[in-house]
Amino acid sequence: MKKAIIVSLVLCFHSVFAETKEIPPREMRGFETVFEAHNQKLGFHVFGTSMLKSGQLLKEATVEVPDMKKYKILSVWLFWSGVIGKDYKNINKIIFVDPQKKKHFIESKKIKLAQDIYACFSDVTALFSGQGKYGVEGLFSETYENAGWAMAVVYEDQEAAKNSSIIIKAGVARLKPGELYYMKLTEGKEKYFASKISLIGGHAIPGNGSSSLLNDRALGMKGDWDGSSGEKWDIDTFDIINYKIEAHPQVILTIDPLLQWIFPVAFILKTELVKD
Repeated sequence: MKKAIIVSLVLCFHSVFAETKEIPPREMRGFETVFEAHNQKLGFHVFGTSMLKSGQLLKEATVEVPDMKKYKILSVWLFWSGVIGKDYKNINKIIFVDPQKKKHFIESKKIKLAQDIYACFSDVTALFSGQGKYGVEGLFSETYENAGWAMAVVYEDQEAAKNSSIIIKAGVARLKPGELYYMKLTEGKEKYFASKISLIGGHAIPGNGSSSLLNDRALGMKGDWDGSSGEKWDIDTFDIINYKIEAHPQVILTIDPLLQWIFPVAFILKTELVKD
């Protein structure tokens, strides 16, 4: 009888161990590089917001952009995302409103899909006029689980002490709870360290313990992906030069959704020369 009990316990132990063994991360596919610049004095800011409020889709959502006259604007990219429906022919079209309240009809050349989640992006550098209120109208989302927009502004910063590089990846992924996901953001040069990163995406809410890591170093201390930019929309930016994350030979982003679905649509990484 004792022998049978021991055998049973051993089998149970092996069963539990097999179920709790480490799951290898899955690669986030479907992203592409839409912008990159190297060996310059660079900086970037990301503005944007959710298109949801109290569980309803807004007709328009705006953000205020501060004075950026001291910078030379190099590139401005608009990203938006929602949930597709049966007829989604026009999800790649959106209205971009500038500070003069002029409406510009934007059409993305590509539609990125991850099952029912879509993301689009477009270069709007020529429409950016500096300080003021910018907005988006007409974003399509069949259901109100994911809807938001972001605008990334890359500029030349002559006050920066060191040369740097910036890369923007855009696309969409559907990250499942309980899985780990990774993406190689860049193959950095020696003497360059990651100094700033922005993560953009939808569906997340507070309290689910989701986290992001760069070369296995945690970015946030209180949990990322928590609706930081409005209802179920995140623009999470981290200044990480003091983390001493080397960009060589590569920079790997890892996301652990933990208890919730996450739909990332863009990542922006700045690496900076810190060793002469």
